[in-house]
Amino acid sequence: MIKATKLTTAAKKFQKLLAQKQEKVYVETTLIDLINENRIKWGLPISYTPNKLLKKCIELSLFKAIELLDGQSKITRYIFGTPSIFEIAVSLKPKTYISHFPALQLNGLTNQIPKTIYLTHELSKKTSLVRTLSQESIHQAFSKPQRRSERWMTYEDYKIIFLETKNVGRVGISYDGNVPITNLERTLIDATVRPNYAGGCFTVLEAFRASLDKRISLNKMVAILNTMDHIYPYHQAIGFYLERAGYKGSMIDLLKRKEMVFDFYLDYHIEEKEYDPTWRIYYPKGLPNYQTS
Repeated sequence: MIKATKLTTAAKKFQKLLAQKQEKVYVETTLIDLINENRIKWGLPISYTPNKLLKKCIELSLFKAIELLDGQSKITRYIFGTPSIFEIAVSLKPKTYISHFPALQLNGLTNQIPKTIYLTHELSKKTSLVRTLSQESIHQAFSKPQRRSERWMTYEDYKIIFLETKNVGRVGISYDGNVPITNLERTLIDATVRPNYAGGCFTVLEAFRASLDKRISLNKMVAILNTMDHIYPYHQAIGFYLERAGYKGSMIDLLKRKEMVFDFYLDYHIEEKEYDPTWRIYYPKGLPNYQTS
């Protein structure tokens, strides 16, 4: 009975410690380290393993264990309070951030509630290679469907998809609470680059339209785009979206003055397309034009 009482007391002290922290989602090793650091202070008998205390905390509903499915495997996370799906997602891989469609929602660029969470991780820095581009290579690449990540997990009715990108020094990353997400400008760039991860071209255009009220910095957007150094001329696609969404002014003119050597595409594998000669962009037929409406 004495040991059982000590276990309950230690569990409640453990809960109090976690309540003082900003994090709400933990891996087991982090909790075990905290227990070992504090076991003497909490009066936890040496015969009681950290896992026994974890089990007691769950029995007392001080926090709970959840399971995410990775194919046939299960991954456990311990949650304290009521973390968001985004907090759960970023706990799955270090140095990741929320991007694409859920970032549109977190930045107030769509009213849709995502059930697919995109989690981006930057690769290690590599030596830059000389890259060449031709009109034929662009036509060939964008005549096919966009490649999709095959690495994903599920939790309840959410699907968490892991993406990888080249190392750009986490440019354009901000925080929503303790969740790293792409900021307004970076989110619009990523949505332009991979529209199928952002709901498609029509949704991306609506996001650009919504950004009119968000006071985005178009100078910052161009700076981030330059830092990311994509091989494809995405400035043409961004300029097209901005103009189509109703933006006017010097930044549009600045983008128009940038070099446009090739015809480009707003999306991969467009079945019915139209062409905008100003931005040299092929885009899906029927895409709204808010500048003229």
